[in-house]
Amino acid sequence: MSRLPKFAKIVKMTESEQQALSLARNLGDLPFDMQREGDLEFVQNKEIVAWINKKAKSDVQGDKNKNYYAFDKRDFTELNRLLNQIDLRQKSMEQRGYDLSGLRSFNRNIWLDLSRESNAIEGIMDDFSFDLLDFRTKIRGKIALDPETNDFDKDEYFLQLLRQYQGLDKTQKYKIYGNKKNHELNMDTIRHFIAFKYVYQCAKQDRNKKISAFDLFATMQNAAALLSGQEFVPLRQVPIYIQQIVETKFVPVKHESVQSKLDELFKFVCGPEGAKLHPLELAAIFHAEFVRIHPFMDGNGRTARIMSNYILIKNEIPTVALRHENADKYMLACNKAILTHEADDLIDIFYNAAINSAQKTLESFDYVQQTQHPKKVNEKQ
Repeated sequence: MSRLPKFAKIVKMTESEQQALSLARNLGDLPFDMQREGDLEFVQNKEIVAWINKKAKSDVQGDKNKNYYAFDKRDFTELNRLLNQIDLRQKSMEQRGYDLSGLRSFNRNIWLDLSRESNAIEGIMDDFSFDLLDFRTKIRGKIALDPETNDFDKDEYFLQLLRQYQGLDKTQKYKIYGNKKNHELNMDTIRHFIAFKYVYQCAKQDRNKKISAFDLFATMQNAAALLSGQEFVPLRQVPIYIQQIVETKFVPVKHESVQSKLDELFKFVCGPEGAKLHPLELAAIFHAEFVRIHPFMDGNGRTARIMSNYILIKNEIPTVALRHENADKYMLACNKAILTHEADDLIDIFYNAAINSAQKTLESFDYVQQTQHPKKVNEKQ
Protein backbone atom coordinates (compact mmCIF):
# COMPACT_ATOMS: atom_id res chain seq x y z
CA MET A 1 0.00 0.00 0.00
CA SER A 2 1.08 3.58 -0.59
CA ARG A 3 2.90 5.45 2.15
CA LEU A 4 2.04 8.79 0.54
CA PRO A 5 -1.24 10.43 -0.50
CA LYS A 6 -2.39 9.95 -4.06
CA PHE A 7 -1.01 13.32 -5.20
CA ALA A 8 2.22 11.56 -6.17
CA LYS A 9 2.69 10.46 -9.76
CA ILE A 10 3.15 6.79 -10.58
CA VAL A 11 5.77 5.97 -13.19
CA LYS A 12 6.70 2.73 -14.94
CA MET A 13 10.32 1.61 -14.96
CA THR A 14 12.35 -0.74 -17.07
CA GLU A 15 13.92 -3.80 -15.48
CA SER A 16 17.34 -2.12 -15.41
CA GLU A 17 15.84 0.97 -13.74
CA GLN A 18 14.17 -1.26 -11.13
CA GLN A 19 17.49 -2.97 -10.41
CA ALA A 20 19.25 0.38 -10.06
CA LEU A 21 16.54 1.64 -7.74
CA SER A 22 16.68 -1.51 -5.63
CA LEU A 23 20.44 -1.16 -5.31
CA ALA A 24 20.13 2.50 -4.35
CA ARG A 25 17.58 1.67 -1.69
CA ASN A 26 19.77 -1.04 -0.23
CA LEU A 27 22.67 1.37 -0.08
CA GLY A 28 20.44 3.91 1.64
CA ASP A 29 20.82 6.64 -0.98
CA LEU A 30 17.16 7.49 -1.44
CA PRO A 31 14.98 9.81 0.66
CA PHE A 32 11.56 8.80 1.93
CA ASP A 33 9.43 10.55 -0.66
CA MET A 34 8.41 7.43 -2.56
CA GLN A 35 5.21 6.10 -4.10
CA ARG A 36 4.63 2.39 -4.51
CA GLU A 37 2.83 0.47 -7.22
CA GLY A 38 3.45 -3.18 -6.58
CA ASP A 39 7.22 -3.45 -6.34
CA LEU A 40 7.86 -0.22 -8.27
CA GLU A 41 8.98 2.88 -6.46
CA PHE A 42 10.27 6.26 -7.42
CA VAL A 43 11.62 9.41 -5.80
CA GLN A 44 9.75 12.68 -5.65
CA ASN A 45 11.63 15.83 -4.67
CA LYS A 46 10.20 17.71 -1.73
CA GLU A 47 9.16 21.29 -2.42
CA ILE A 48 9.31 24.16 0.06
CA VAL A 49 5.85 25.02 1.37
CA ALA A 50 4.42 28.26 2.66
CA TRP A 51 4.18 27.07 6.24
CA ILE A 52 7.90 26.28 6.27
CA ASN A 53 9.86 29.51 6.54
CA LYS A 54 13.57 28.87 6.03
CA LYS A 55 14.41 32.35 7.34
CA ALA A 56 12.66 31.75 10.66
CA LYS A 57 15.80 30.54 12.40
CA SER A 58 17.63 33.81 11.80
CA ASP A 59 14.55 35.94 12.31
CA VAL A 60 15.03 36.29 16.07
CA GLN A 61 12.68 39.27 16.14
CA GLY A 62 9.97 37.38 14.29
CA ASP A 63 6.39 37.15 15.47
CA LYS A 64 6.24 34.09 17.73
CA ASN A 65 2.52 33.76 17.16
CA LYS A 66 2.76 33.21 13.39
CA ASN A 67 2.07 29.70 12.18
CA TYR A 68 5.36 28.94 10.45
CA TYR A 69 8.12 26.50 11.36
CA ALA A 70 11.70 26.06 10.20
CA PHE A 71 13.80 22.92 10.03
CA ASP A 72 16.76 21.60 8.13
CA LYS A 73 16.35 19.04 5.37
CA ARG A 74 17.01 15.64 6.85
CA ASP A 75 17.81 12.14 5.67
CA PHE A 76 15.18 9.45 6.25
CA THR A 77 17.35 6.66 4.87
CA GLU A 78 17.53 4.63 8.08
CA LEU A 79 13.76 4.58 8.46
CA ASN A 80 13.32 3.74 4.77
CA ARG A 81 15.64 0.77 5.16
CA LEU A 82 13.76 -0.52 8.22
CA LEU A 83 10.40 -0.14 6.51
CA ASN A 84 11.72 -2.06 3.53
CA GLN A 85 13.02 -4.81 5.82
CA ILE A 86 9.63 -5.01 7.54
CA ASP A 87 7.80 -5.33 4.22
CA LEU A 88 10.14 -8.05 2.94
CA ARG A 89 10.17 -9.94 6.25
CA GLN A 90 6.41 -9.87 6.57
CA LYS A 91 5.89 -11.10 3.01
CA SER A 92 8.43 -13.90 3.47
CA MET A 93 6.97 -15.12 6.77
CA GLU A 94 3.39 -15.03 5.51
CA GLN A 95 4.43 -17.12 2.50
CA ARG A 96 5.94 -19.67 4.89
CA GLY A 97 2.68 -19.93 6.83
CA TYR A 98 3.26 -17.74 9.88
CA ASP A 99 0.20 -16.00 11.29
CA LEU A 100 1.08 -12.30 11.42
CA SER A 101 -2.46 -10.98 11.73
CA GLY A 102 -2.42 -7.89 13.87
CA LEU A 103 1.34 -7.83 14.23
CA ARG A 104 1.61 -4.23 13.10
CA SER A 105 -0.63 -3.35 16.06
CA PHE A 106 2.45 -3.91 18.21
CA ASN A 107 3.39 -0.31 17.51
CA ARG A 108 -0.16 0.77 18.18
CA ASN A 109 -0.16 -0.78 21.64
CA ILE A 110 3.31 0.30 22.67
CA TRP A 111 2.37 3.86 21.84
CA LEU A 112 0.08 3.83 24.87
CA ASP A 113 2.99 4.83 27.09
CA LEU A 114 2.27 8.40 26.00
CA SER A 115 -0.84 8.53 28.13
CA ARG A 116 -1.23 10.32 31.42
CA GLU A 117 -0.70 7.00 33.20
CA SER A 118 2.53 6.32 31.31
CA ASN A 119 4.33 4.58 34.17
CA ALA A 120 1.52 2.08 34.67
CA ILE A 121 1.23 1.35 30.96
CA GLU A 122 4.97 0.94 30.55
CA GLY A 123 4.76 -1.74 33.23
CA ILE A 124 2.05 -3.54 31.27
CA MET A 125 4.01 -3.36 28.03
CA ASP A 126 7.20 -4.64 29.71
CA ASP A 127 5.27 -7.50 31.30
CA PHE A 128 3.68 -8.66 28.07
CA SER A 129 6.90 -8.10 26.13
CA PHE A 130 6.27 -9.16 22.53
CA ASP A 131 3.12 -11.06 23.38
CA LEU A 132 0.97 -7.97 22.85
CA LEU A 133 -1.55 -9.87 20.77
CA ASP A 134 -2.38 -11.71 23.98
CA PHE A 135 -2.74 -8.34 25.72
CA ARG A 136 -5.12 -7.19 23.01
CA THR A 137 -7.13 -10.40 23.28
CA LYS A 138 -7.54 -9.99 27.02
CA ILE A 139 -8.99 -6.49 26.74
CA ARG A 140 -11.00 -7.02 23.55
CA GLY A 141 -14.66 -6.43 24.17
CA LYS A 142 -14.09 -5.35 27.77
CA ILE A 143 -13.01 -1.76 27.27
CA ALA A 144 -12.88 -1.28 23.50
CA LEU A 145 -15.14 -2.58 20.76
CA ASP A 146 -13.89 -3.48 17.31
CA PRO A 147 -15.69 -1.60 14.52
CA GLU A 148 -17.88 -3.09 11.84
CA THR A 149 -15.66 -4.01 8.91
CA ASN A 150 -18.28 -3.14 6.30
CA ASP A 151 -19.48 0.43 5.79
CA PHE A 152 -17.24 1.82 8.52
CA ASP A 153 -18.75 5.02 9.89
CA LYS A 154 -16.51 7.19 12.06
CA ASP A 155 -19.32 8.88 13.96
CA GLU A 156 -21.17 5.65 14.61
CA TYR A 157 -17.99 3.96 15.84
CA PHE A 158 -17.31 6.94 18.09
CA LEU A 159 -20.77 6.62 19.63
CA GLN A 160 -20.33 2.86 20.13
CA LEU A 161 -17.06 3.38 22.00
CA LEU A 162 -18.50 6.24 24.04
CA ARG A 163 -21.58 4.24 25.04
CA GLN A 164 -19.40 1.31 26.04
CA TYR A 165 -17.20 3.56 28.20
CA GLN A 166 -20.22 5.24 29.78
CA GLY A 167 -21.57 1.80 30.64
CA LEU A 168 -18.44 0.80 32.56
CA ASP A 169 -18.63 0.62 36.32
CA LYS A 170 -16.38 3.55 37.29
CA THR A 171 -15.86 2.09 40.76
CA GLN A 172 -14.51 -1.19 39.38
CA LYS A 173 -10.84 -1.91 38.79
CA TYR A 174 -10.33 -3.51 35.41
CA LYS A 175 -7.58 -6.09 35.71
CA ILE A 176 -5.27 -7.41 33.03
CA TYR A 177 -3.42 -10.61 33.89
CA GLY A 178 0.11 -10.41 32.54
CA ASN A 179 2.97 -12.87 32.34
CA LYS A 180 4.48 -11.90 35.68
CA LYS A 181 1.83 -9.94 37.58
CA ASN A 182 -1.64 -8.48 37.46
CA HIS A 183 -2.29 -4.93 36.30
CA GLU A 184 -5.16 -2.58 37.06
CA LEU A 185 -6.39 -0.12 34.45
CA ASN A 186 -7.87 3.10 35.80
CA MET A 187 -10.36 5.22 33.87
CA ASP A 188 -7.74 7.63 32.50
CA THR A 189 -5.86 4.71 30.97
CA ILE A 190 -9.04 3.16 29.55
CA ARG A 191 -10.14 6.45 27.98
CA HIS A 192 -6.73 6.88 26.41
CA PHE A 193 -6.77 3.38 24.98
CA ILE A 194 -10.29 3.87 23.57
CA ALA A 195 -9.39 7.21 21.98
CA PHE A 196 -6.30 5.81 20.34
CA LYS A 197 -8.16 2.72 19.11
CA TYR A 198 -10.70 5.06 17.52
CA VAL A 199 -8.04 7.15 15.77
CA TYR A 200 -6.15 4.03 14.66
CA GLN A 201 -9.24 2.61 12.94
CA CYS A 202 -10.07 5.97 11.34
CA ALA A 203 -6.55 6.35 9.98
CA LYS A 204 -6.61 2.83 8.51
CA GLN A 205 -9.90 3.60 6.76
CA ASP A 206 -8.53 6.90 5.44
CA ARG A 207 -5.44 5.45 3.75
CA ASN A 208 -5.26 6.29 0.05
CA LYS A 209 -8.10 8.78 0.47
CA LYS A 210 -8.22 12.52 0.09
CA ILE A 211 -9.37 13.74 3.50
CA SER A 212 -10.93 17.16 3.91
CA ALA A 213 -10.06 19.56 6.72
CA PHE A 214 -13.64 19.12 7.98
CA ASP A 215 -13.27 15.33 8.16
CA LEU A 216 -9.96 15.56 10.01
CA PHE A 217 -11.37 18.16 12.39
CA ALA A 218 -14.32 15.86 13.18
CA THR A 219 -11.95 12.95 13.89
CA MET A 220 -9.98 15.18 16.27
CA GLN A 221 -13.14 16.31 18.07
CA ASN A 222 -14.26 12.72 18.57
CA ALA A 223 -10.83 11.70 19.84
CA ALA A 224 -10.80 14.60 22.32
CA ALA A 225 -14.27 13.63 23.49
CA LEU A 226 -13.23 10.00 24.07
CA LEU A 227 -10.17 11.17 26.01
CA SER A 228 -12.49 13.06 28.33
CA GLY A 229 -15.23 10.42 28.39
CA GLN A 230 -17.75 12.99 27.14
CA GLU A 231 -19.85 13.31 24.01
CA PHE A 232 -18.43 16.73 23.17
CA VAL A 233 -15.56 18.93 24.39
CA PRO A 234 -16.06 22.67 23.80
CA LEU A 235 -13.29 24.87 22.46
CA ARG A 236 -11.51 27.13 24.93
CA GLN A 237 -13.40 30.33 25.69
CA VAL A 238 -10.96 32.06 28.05
CA PRO A 239 -7.35 33.27 27.88
CA ILE A 240 -4.77 31.00 29.57
CA TYR A 241 -1.08 31.02 30.42
CA ILE A 242 1.08 27.89 30.17
CA GLN A 243 3.74 27.14 32.75
CA GLN A 244 4.95 23.54 32.89
CA ILE A 245 7.34 21.69 35.18
CA VAL A 246 10.16 22.11 32.68
CA GLU A 247 11.37 25.60 31.79
CA THR A 248 8.35 26.60 29.78
CA LYS A 249 6.30 29.74 29.62
CA PHE A 250 4.13 30.76 26.71
CA VAL A 251 0.75 32.27 26.03
CA PRO A 252 -1.41 30.26 23.60
CA VAL A 253 -3.37 32.03 20.89
CA LYS A 254 -6.22 34.27 21.99
CA HIS A 255 -9.37 32.34 22.70
CA GLU A 256 -11.20 34.40 20.06
CA SER A 257 -8.76 33.02 17.45
CA VAL A 258 -8.89 29.34 18.42
CA GLN A 259 -11.40 28.31 15.76
CA SER A 260 -9.75 30.26 12.94
CA LYS A 261 -6.26 28.95 13.84
CA LEU A 262 -7.57 25.39 13.95
CA ASP A 263 -9.15 25.91 10.53
CA GLU A 264 -5.80 27.09 9.16
CA LEU A 265 -3.98 24.14 10.69
CA PHE A 266 -6.34 21.48 9.36
CA LYS A 267 -6.44 23.07 5.90
CA PHE A 268 -2.64 23.01 5.87
CA VAL A 269 -2.46 19.35 6.92
CA CYS A 270 -5.04 18.25 4.34
CA GLY A 271 -3.91 20.59 1.57
CA PRO A 272 -1.17 20.44 -1.06
CA GLU A 273 1.38 22.17 1.19
CA GLY A 274 1.09 19.54 3.92
CA ALA A 275 1.20 16.76 1.34
CA LYS A 276 4.66 17.88 0.23
CA LEU A 277 6.15 17.15 3.63
CA HIS A 278 7.38 13.85 4.95
CA PRO A 279 4.66 12.49 7.29
CA LEU A 280 7.03 12.73 10.28
CA GLU A 281 7.70 16.40 9.54
CA LEU A 282 3.99 17.03 9.10
CA ALA A 283 3.09 15.18 12.29
CA ALA A 284 5.66 17.12 14.35
CA ILE A 285 4.54 20.50 12.97
CA PHE A 286 0.90 19.61 13.53
CA HIS A 287 1.75 18.68 17.11
CA ALA A 288 3.57 21.95 17.87
CA GLU A 289 0.90 24.13 16.27
CA PHE A 290 -1.95 22.28 17.99
CA VAL A 291 -0.26 22.75 21.37
CA ARG A 292 0.37 26.42 20.57
CA ILE A 293 -3.32 26.91 19.75
CA HIS A 294 -4.32 25.00 22.90
CA PRO A 295 -7.94 24.62 21.77
CA PHE A 296 -9.22 22.90 24.92
CA MET A 297 -8.95 23.58 28.62
CA ASP A 298 -7.47 20.12 29.20
CA GLY A 299 -6.04 17.22 27.22
CA ASN A 300 -4.31 19.28 24.51
CA GLY A 301 -1.02 17.36 24.63
CA ARG A 302 -2.73 13.97 24.55
CA THR A 303 -5.00 15.02 21.68
CA ALA A 304 -2.03 16.45 19.78
CA ARG A 305 -0.07 13.20 20.15
CA ILE A 306 -2.99 11.03 19.15
CA MET A 307 -3.72 13.10 16.04
CA SER A 308 -0.04 13.25 15.12
CA ASN A 309 -0.12 9.47 15.11
CA TYR A 310 -3.22 9.60 12.91
CA ILE A 311 -1.03 11.31 10.30
CA LEU A 312 1.63 8.62 10.65
CA ILE A 313 -0.77 5.66 10.61
CA LYS A 314 -2.56 7.03 7.56
CA ASN A 315 0.77 7.13 5.74
CA GLU A 316 1.89 3.71 7.07
CA ILE A 317 4.69 5.15 9.20
CA PRO A 318 5.39 3.49 12.59
CA THR A 319 3.64 5.24 15.43
CA VAL A 320 5.48 7.56 17.77
CA ALA A 321 6.04 6.32 21.31
CA LEU A 322 7.51 8.40 24.11
CA ARG A 323 8.98 6.69 27.14
CA HIS A 324 8.24 8.39 30.42
CA GLU A 325 11.90 9.13 31.13
CA ASN A 326 12.10 11.22 27.93
CA ALA A 327 9.09 13.40 28.72
CA ASP A 328 11.10 16.50 29.67
CA LYS A 329 13.15 16.34 26.47
CA TYR A 330 9.96 16.03 24.44
CA MET A 331 8.30 19.01 26.15
CA LEU A 332 11.39 21.19 25.72
CA ALA A 333 11.51 20.35 22.01
CA CYS A 334 7.82 21.16 21.60
CA ASN A 335 8.23 24.43 23.44
CA LYS A 336 11.27 25.34 21.34
CA ALA A 337 9.24 24.84 18.17
CA ILE A 338 6.49 27.06 19.53
CA LEU A 339 8.71 29.85 20.87
CA THR A 340 11.49 29.98 18.26
CA HIS A 341 9.84 28.33 15.23
CA GLU A 342 12.71 25.80 15.13
CA ALA A 343 11.17 22.34 14.75
CA ASP A 344 14.33 20.26 14.26
CA ASP A 345 14.45 18.92 17.83
CA LEU A 346 10.80 17.86 17.79
CA ILE A 347 11.16 16.22 14.38
CA ASP A 348 14.23 14.39 15.71
CA ILE A 349 12.19 13.03 18.63
CA PHE A 350 9.43 11.87 16.29
CA TYR A 351 11.95 10.32 13.91
CA ASN A 352 13.86 8.45 16.62
CA ALA A 353 10.60 7.20 18.13
CA ALA A 354 9.46 5.93 14.72
CA ILE A 355 12.82 4.19 14.28
CA ASN A 356 12.34 2.54 17.67
CA SER A 357 8.86 1.34 16.72
CA ALA A 358 10.15 -0.07 13.43
CA GLN A 359 12.95 -1.90 15.24
CA LYS A 360 10.44 -3.31 17.74
CA THR A 361 8.36 -4.60 14.86
CA LEU A 362 11.37 -6.43 13.42
CA GLU A 363 12.11 -7.87 16.86
CA SER A 364 8.52 -9.06 17.08
CA PHE A 365 9.03 -11.04 13.85
CA ASP A 366 11.89 -12.83 15.62
CA TYR A 367 9.59 -13.55 18.57
CA VAL A 368 6.92 -15.01 16.28
CA GLN A 369 9.45 -17.27 14.57
CA GLN A 370 10.71 -18.53 17.93
CA THR A 371 7.29 -19.20 19.45
CA GLN A 372 4.95 -20.05 16.57
CA HIS A 373 4.63 -23.15 14.43
CA PRO A 374 3.81 -22.01 10.89
CA LYS A 375 0.78 -23.48 9.22
CA LYS A 376 1.23 -25.67 6.18
CA VAL A 377 0.92 -23.65 3.01
CA ASN A 378 -0.18 -24.69 -0.44
CA GLU A 379 2.69 -26.01 -2.56
CA LYS A 380 1.96 -23.35 -5.17
CA GLN A 381 2.67 -20.69 -2.57
